[in-house]
Amino acid sequence: MGAALGLTFLARVPSLLEPRWYSDEGILAAVAAGMLQGRRLYAQVWDNQGPFVYGWMAAVLAVTRDFHPAMQLVLTAQVLVAAAALAVAAARMRGRPAGAALTFGLVTSVPVLEGDIQNTELIALPLLCVAAALVLRPGRARALVAGGLVGAAGLCRPSFGIDGLALAWLLLAMPGRRSDLAPFAGGGAAAVAVTVLALAAGGSWAAYQETLRSDSLYLAWANGGGAWQGLFLLRQAPLLLALGAGIWLGAWRRTPATLLLGAWLPLALLGSVMSARGFNHYALEAVAPLALLVSLQAGAILAIPAAAAAVVVLQYLEYYPAAVLGAFHHPAPTMGRGTAFDWQRLDTYYERVWEGSRASGPAGLFEDAQLSERLTVVIRPLPAGPLEVWDQHPWLYVETGRPPAERYVAHNSAWRLIPGHEQESVALVEQSRPAVLVVDDRVPPDLAAWVGAHCNLVSGQVPEIYTCR
Repeated sequence: MGAALGLTFLARVPSLLEPRWYSDEGILAAVAAGMLQGRRLYAQVWDNQGPFVYGWMAAVLAVTRDFHPAMQLVLTAQVLVAAAALAVAAARMRGRPAGAALTFGLVTSVPVLEGDIQNTELIALPLLCVAAALVLRPGRARALVAGGLVGAAGLCRPSFGIDGLALAWLLLAMPGRRSDLAPFAGGGAAAVAVTVLALAAGGSWAAYQETLRSDSLYLAWANGGGAWQGLFLLRQAPLLLALGAGIWLGAWRRTPATLLLGAWLPLALLGSVMSARGFNHYALEAVAPLALLVSLQAGAILAIPAAAAAVVVLQYLEYYPAAVLGAFHHPAPTMGRGTAFDWQRLDTYYERVWEGSRASGPAGLFEDAQLSERLTVVIRPLPAGPLEVWDQHPWLYVETGRPPAERYVAHNSAWRLIPGHEQESVALVEQSRPAVLVVDDRVPPDLAAWVGAHCNLVSGQVPEIYTCR
């Protein structure tokens, strides 16, 4: 297993050299930075992920600050913890530990699947993997801790809590394990209760409930809107059949492997394709049960081709809805959508890392580094005060250390689904009067009028930079 973890670390070395904050990672970091500055989560600094994600990112950012390689090193540690936990789980299912660890490590290191950036999936997966390793051995204390970890994973995104039901199914159906089900459920309930109390004490509970309601709008939008429920069920039908077959197989065989994977793999695949838009990092949700499945059949020597096959399968599942969506005249997902690059530029990614180039070369991952450096150099000496970024450069809040002028740190798809989003943002900006304004997108007429009356252009090169009074 040690060799597998060592190879996983080597596979992740290129990500340690990436000099940029990818948009999603930047949003999480910007929200966490706002929390460290005393802002209330969801109420004063907002994105639509679960509270545990931001709690984790705030803890990491408190140590790493704006030093991006340190953030990536923490991410590598998260992957190694998950890989080690899967190795332990594989051994307890009489699989091959090295095969599980190496498959997970290699798949999550492929940048096409965005396993090289901090995201919700790679925060939640170590929690689930450790929980799986714990419940595969009897013991109420282990079950209690495992339930707490599953609860925390569900507080990253609900689909991970649903994945955790596979562990409850194992305890329910495995002979002699039902006594562990109550502490498992108690651990999950305790994690949720502690989070609810923390949100209420911090004045964030009402805003969090609004965020939960907005998530239903997000799911509908990601599936085409309108009569999306029918399309959603049509896409999920094969995986629901697989879930039924997996539960039947586990009930028939009653082995740890069939009970756990028969439910976990279909549930994880369901979660990874809830959005038809083809966001690549969503597919990471299914990597852990796939790695365990590989460990039951293949030795470590086959882990590399197995990992390659897993990547292809995940990509296929991600874009599987294209034909269905096309039949309903819905814009089908395209390769590279929602990611920094596609397969055609994978060689460029490794070429830039090999050459140590931070800003030159073809378009790709390193463009943000050049932009980040240029904007940060201009902004840092400007008058102190809040920053407003009107577009999607959330890493500026982290690198400049300035608090956001409003609660929305990125004007992306999730922001646009909040009722009255533009009016709220403009009102907050006018009220807080940011010291610095960065504009890289169309601004509403009301905000444009306010900028004309209160701001001075510092840099006219897009994105534009203003100082305001």
